Amino acid sequence: MPLTVIPSLKEHVVDRPNPIGAPKSLPKVDGESALSFTVRYSKIDVNNHANSLYYIQWISDCFSLDFYRSHKVRRFEINYLKELTIDDKGRVYREEVAPGDYFFEIVTRDRGVACKARILFDEL
Repeated sequence: MPLTVIPSLKEHVVDRPNPIGAPKSLPKVDGESALSFTVRYSKIDVNNHANSLYYIQWISDCFSLDFYRSHKVRRFEINYLKELTIDDKGRVYREEVAPGDYFFEIVTRDRGVACKARILFDEL
């Protein structure tokens, strides 16, 4: 839904190009399982879904502290596809497609692909 149809947001929409480019559909990941998780009560929002912050946390946790000490995030893209709920068990799959360019999928057995993401890193 375009933001211009929401009355309280319409006045804040400007007709300028996005400085980081248009969002893109992210590809299927053909990579390794980098992390597994279970959605617990503390991860649930008022709609009884996993809060979007935790999708980002699960993806970010696929790297070590040493990796973050030598890299910084240049771009983070995320496509939410399905909602996760309490007790869903998931895996984060990671694929490095070029140096510092990673694609991710969060997948559950019952719901399939719940989220796709991309992080582009620069070395420090």
